[in-house]
Amino acid sequence: MDAILLCTTMENWGVHKINKIKISLFLALLVLVKISTASDSELSILTSGDSELYAHQAAGDEELGVSDSPEITPAPSPDGGGGAGAATKAVEKAVFSIYPQLIQSLLPKEKDQIKTFSIYNNGTSLLILKLNVINLEKIINLSEYYVRIKPGEEKTIEMNILAEGEMPGIYTGEIQAVAKSLVKTIPIVIEIESESPLFDVLAEIPEDYAEIEQGKPLVSKITLENRAVTRKNVNTNVTYYIKDFEGNNLYEEKEIISVEDVITYSKRFDINLEEGDYLLAIKIDYENTTAVSSSTFRVIPRTVQGMKRSELTFYYGIILTLVAIVIISMLNYKKIKKFGGKKLKFKIKDDSYREKKDIIDKAYKEGIIKKRKKK
Repeated sequence: MDAILLCTTMENWGVHKINKIKISLFLALLVLVKISTASDSELSILTSGDSELYAHQAAGDEELGVSDSPEITPAPSPDGGGGAGAATKAVEKAVFSIYPQLIQSLLPKEKDQIKTFSIYNNGTSLLILKLNVINLEKIINLSEYYVRIKPGEEKTIEMNILAEGEMPGIYTGEIQAVAKSLVKTIPIVIEIESESPLFDVLAEIPEDYAEIEQGKPLVSKITLENRAVTRKNVNTNVTYYIKDFEGNNLYEEKEIISVEDVITYSKRFDINLEEGDYLLAIKIDYENTTAVSSSTFRVIPRTVQGMKRSELTFYYGIILTLVAIVIISMLNYKKIKKFGGKKLKFKIKDDSYREKKDIIDKAYKEGIIKKRKKK
């Protein structure tokens, strides 16, 4: 009986070990299913256009975000901060939309221009926002920098673009709308060229390259037109830039191109950029005049054969699930083969068990104990 108990204990230990492996594999599969069913937006990092801010934001004496008391303005405390008793309390998350998604302005040097954008309060409480100009503070002035918008209402903000004193070129930046826990941005492109450039330039990005995977080349279509009266064949200096919307030049290339009338050509850029939105900018310099053009594109995460990241993760999950099933099946097969198909073999180290076995064997030989006949 003791031997049978020992055998049973060994068998239970083996089963317990295998069950622990099964449970671990099952938990891993649950994680894979969660990842594979997540959308692309859940898998990707929050973009600058809709990112959460965890630090406290303040707009003067008002608390940014939403307010349940639209008519109350907090009184300043002696130290210059907002009054604790009368401070407007945020009771819900700020919900608002801002458009257009991109502002692009072309203007000659020494000329000004006015553009507008709008903010809509999608929530149910008063919305309090602070507006920031990023990297274009010398060029852009806003009509308002602190905005209060009632629920269901829209506010239009004017942007006064000042080209005076700026060199011809392409400038990038952002307009930030900051609530208590949310920031939304509008990318800004300001193109400044000479008042009467002798060349015209058009930079186009084909639809197939409006979104490119990380590490893949960017291909653009460039058109140059000689607008000089003489229409003779001339050499012009062409500069290509790739910029982000924080004002950084990430790529620059120069070449000389001969143009008589109009030429159109394809230009390839071998780049390796992080995920995000970027600008391809072209500048043409000829006889102290400058012409510019630009076009936006987006870099997306690398995929396999055009599949989205969520689709790719789903298929990886299926493959890993099948591998897990095979592993579990192999463990079950070994367990059955070990405990079901063969006699159990074990060593008895305790001398007392060996003595009992010798006594039983001797009793069988002397006929004291007889084997029970099978029916």
